[in-house]
Amino acid sequence: RSSTIRTKTFEVAKEETRDKKVENMRDDKSIDDGNILAQNLEDTLFGDFDENVLLQSQNHAGSVPFTVWTFGAKEDFCFMLQQLFLTEFGVYLVVFDMQKILNVLTGELECHFLRQYLNMVCGCTKNAPVILVGSFYDRINTIDLLDQVNYALNNKVIDENEGAIVMNELQNLSFFPIDNIGGKGVSNLRSVIYFKTLQRDHMKQIVKLKWVQCLEEILSNNINKPIITMTSAVDTAQKLHIVSPQELDTMFAFFHELGFIFNLNWTEYLKDALVFSPDWLYNSVKNLVSTKSKLLSYDNDAIERFGLKEELSKLFADGFASRDLLEYIWGKEDINFMLDLLKNCLLISEWPNNDDNEQIYMVPSLMNEVKRPPFPNGNMGISCVLKFSRAPIPLAKVGLFVRLCCLCISLGASVYQEGNTKPNSHKPKLSTNWCEVPVGDSFSIHIEQNTEHTFEYVHFLVHDNNQAAFVLQVVLSIIEKIKYQQHNCGGITWELLLQNENGGYVDYAKAKQKKIQPWFRNSNQSTLRLEDHIDLKDFLKDTREA
Repeated sequence: RSSTIRTKTFEVAKEETRDKKVENMRDDKSIDDGNILAQNLEDTLFGDFDENVLLQSQNHAGSVPFTVWTFGAKEDFCFMLQQLFLTEFGVYLVVFDMQKILNVLTGELECHFLRQYLNMVCGCTKNAPVILVGSFYDRINTIDLLDQVNYALNNKVIDENEGAIVMNELQNLSFFPIDNIGGKGVSNLRSVIYFKTLQRDHMKQIVKLKWVQCLEEILSNNINKPIITMTSAVDTAQKLHIVSPQELDTMFAFFHELGFIFNLNWTEYLKDALVFSPDWLYNSVKNLVSTKSKLLSYDNDAIERFGLKEELSKLFADGFASRDLLEYIWGKEDINFMLDLLKNCLLISEWPNNDDNEQIYMVPSLMNEVKRPPFPNGNMGISCVLKFSRAPIPLAKVGLFVRLCCLCISLGASVYQEGNTKPNSHKPKLSTNWCEVPVGDSFSIHIEQNTEHTFEYVHFLVHDNNQAAFVLQVVLSIIEKIKYQQHNCGGITWELLLQNENGGYVDYAKAKQKKIQPWFRNSNQSTLRLEDHIDLKDFLKDTREA
């Protein structure tokens, strides 16, 4: 399907009522094909409540309500954002094409992709059950073919995530084959989703009636609003005598984990927003960071009227966005929320602007391929290299190079904010495969990405040996940051190599043991120190725990 994130709700009926419901709903032409049990949340979950009863999910009128979020986007940035929607209370279906698994030309690639995707899901959700679903059961329909798919999954995909995978006990498989057209296998899959959901601890949790009533009123009062302020939601809660800050935090966190709302507590602006529409969030991000945003039909008259024509051109040419332009794209009410979200996802970076005291924002993902300018004095210098095994999901796809650029830009901006230098004297320069970030007035960090055979490389170039130890600290800090967010990259692994004076490369552990110069400074060696310019703990802070 063309839509990126579709939000639906449906009910999975208990065994004794399911057949009758399915028969009735099949006659209803308004039901979306492929989701026979799809219904509107307002029609099924909420009704007349007995105020003396506390709702218990497993006894809810013979059914279990679900909210379904389907990810189908192909844009690179969407892969980076999916982890935001993965919560502990979810049950996850990872759907794949069985034909591609068995195809000699696509089998290895499909298995590697599934493995990386599975690593991301399991890394974000810890104990949530994951169900592998194989499509085209109408074509891959013999025991022998199903066993071949099962063997490939067990040996090339599941690995350390075995504990999270839900087994297909009926067919003794690690996945669930289904036929999307004929419906074969769907009944078994539906039953497993239902019973696995009932086994979750949160399904045994008794939910206060006033919490459910609060959610109902928040949703019904904001039907056409994709996002509201926490203040507005708290006002509704307080009218229902939910006033304790601890209870409010617990209630909204609970609804976030259930998927009714989207709320992050990384920053004050993010915490103060409740998002109801994943589509709105996706489109808001897409309008800026997707390369396809260049093709969006902006209102030229409005751009001219607001004096933003030159700024829009600068965004697409150099990757610089002014706050005025972002306010035009996102709206005045939502700009602080969107800025904090994208900065914490490392999709944009803030850069100080001394010309008019207005902050500017850099968007590395929008850059075109530009020829790198000559190095100072023609000297490429020595390099510190991150060597990545060539993965089916390229570094560009998971946005790793973009995030490396954003981290370096954040470092450079922090140095400027600590000192008295003028950031406009030397702004960062960006391309699709290289980035040059000034750090103070003394030197710049140069990053290059290239591909050779089965490896992808990211080079950190040093033109002044006196700055090598400083750059190494930056790289080590960045590595720690990536480790915190490694599930975003699908478990990609890498090596850190340091270039010696002879031009060869040495593994970091060996280089550290031998104190290879100029990477490891002596106590009397004069050089920049990272800790003199930036709080390392703050720089490394895990955004998911901020």
